[in-house]
Amino acid sequence: MGAKGFFISKSVGVVGIVLGAGAVATIIALSVVYSQEKAKADGQVSPTDGVITTAGTTTPTPSNEPWDKYRLPKSLVPDHYKVTLWPRLKPDPITKLYIFTGWSEVVFECVEETRLILIHSNKLNYTKPENGQNVSLTALAEGATAPAIQFSWLKAETQFLVLQLTGPLVKGQKYRLSTSFIGELADDLGGFYRSEYTENNVTKIVATTQMQPTDARKAFPCFDEPAMKAIFNITLIHDHGTIALSNGMEIETSNKTMDGKDVQVTVFEQTKKMSTYLLAFIVSDFKFISSIQNGVLVRIFARADAITAGQGEYALNWFGNLVTLKWWNDLWLNEGFASYVEYLGADHAEPTWNVKDLIVLSDVHRVMAVDALASSHPLSSSEEAIQRPEQISELFDAISYSKGASVLRMLSNFLTEEVFKEGLSSYLKTFAYGNTVYTNLWDHLQTAAVANSVPIPMKVHDIMNTWVLQMGFPLVTVDTSTGIVTQKHFLLDPESIVTEPSIYNYKWVVPIQWLKNGEQQATAWLKIESEPMPEMKVSGGNWVLANLDTVGYYRVNYDQGNWNRLLNVLITNHTALPVINRAQLIDDAFNLAR
Repeated sequence: MGAKGFFISKSVGVVGIVLGAGAVATIIALSVVYSQEKAKADGQVSPTDGVITTAGTTTPTPSNEPWDKYRLPKSLVPDHYKVTLWPRLKPDPITKLYIFTGWSEVVFECVEETRLILIHSNKLNYTKPENGQNVSLTALAEGATAPAIQFSWLKAETQFLVLQLTGPLVKGQKYRLSTSFIGELADDLGGFYRSEYTENNVTKIVATTQMQPTDARKAFPCFDEPAMKAIFNITLIHDHGTIALSNGMEIETSNKTMDGKDVQVTVFEQTKKMSTYLLAFIVSDFKFISSIQNGVLVRIFARADAITAGQGEYALNWFGNLVTLKWWNDLWLNEGFASYVEYLGADHAEPTWNVKDLIVLSDVHRVMAVDALASSHPLSSSEEAIQRPEQISELFDAISYSKGASVLRMLSNFLTEEVFKEGLSSYLKTFAYGNTVYTNLWDHLQTAAVANSVPIPMKVHDIMNTWVLQMGFPLVTVDTSTGIVTQKHFLLDPESIVTEPSIYNYKWVVPIQWLKNGEQQATAWLKIESEPMPEMKVSGGNWVLANLDTVGYYRVNYDQGNWNRLLNVLITNHTALPVINRAQLIDDAFNLAR
């Protein structure tokens, strides 16, 4: 059979080449024009009159300038904010947009001399009040004068309001930065946003917040990083017939006329020192129920048909709120802890429900399906690897929540729950209202383990880093005919290629809780790829079950003889195996057979 294909004449080919070259030239020209216009746009923002722009001609900024980086410089540290916000729960009759107006002050200390102020700001327009100023800087030291603002602009890509000064800020002195602004109360679920619901066929509007991880900057200009803790003084202006809530109790509500409209002004008590992403406020027509428990007023606000409580968010009062991660690369510690503790809280309230077993179905097995892919990621990454807002948002996934909960559950099990609680208590007391990294928790748990003589083969740090700093989990294989126990990285597709390197070469320090003939044995530790464990060598009708109660974050395989003996136990005396292990055997077998 002859070769197959298609043919064109020489003249048609020449025409095609000419047209192709012309198209390429046009694309290049358009790209140049686009780049020039984008460079201009990066230097100034002008969606409405009265917003900040640069003075004079804008020149392209080199990529190594501070405002082209995603992290704040270390030169300024916030002390406290004073923020007033007025959300409009009805759209503008002309633009049809829902908006909010705001006024804010932030007092900060200069810890390194600088001529530059960078503060996060996203989708805010800075208005000009009667005095013609949209941003003002004041020195707070007696007799001191703040340098003038020479240039100011918004850097959209890195979400900074940039202020270049005529002179340096003085190290050790405090300054106040004041702004007034307008933002859209959009229905985008981020920052200060609009939510809607229907009640009796009437659409109701709620102005509410979701600052985590990087959206406080959409509500007001702020130093929007978790380590930049400060005190907040919040005031909300709202319509009559609505209620306003924030982190603290309301301390004053007054009636005022503003812009020809009668409104209520609610002032809230000053917060504790905290991160921007923990700030919350809401304006709605919700109702509430209240009760006094141990002398403390507890109120639950919601639609009348939707008042519920959540154990997980209660846990976040300690992990995340009282003690906060230094940077988002350790998000898993906040969310994983909350996911784990919600089971403990429910189990404490209703111990007969065996709620703690549900974590295996809802979290452990769920996340294993994701973590067994070559495209998974470790629980914790380096700070440098997580910079941009979209990278931070990607961390809010099953790995952070469910794998975080799973490995903390495993840690609690081999330390014992009492020792785990002792270490947590010490950790929370030491770092209250501060920022930490996950290794600080390891240190306190190690101290508790030593104090209680917990038999572990190495430091908590060395055990847990194998679970935190590399993706995936092991398949532990117990050969009961030889007593050899091995491990390897479990992948749903054994042919897939893992491109992410691991300093541990995808080996874990594995705690193995196990049964022999229905009797619980001392915890065994698999520290390398393959180890002899003579106590697991059995014969005859004897059998071994590893990963008792599925407390370990790994899958288990056996030699065929032990699989047959376990199958016989399930047929003849299934109660000899814990309920959750019966499910584990099925789940492991199905996943091994894929």
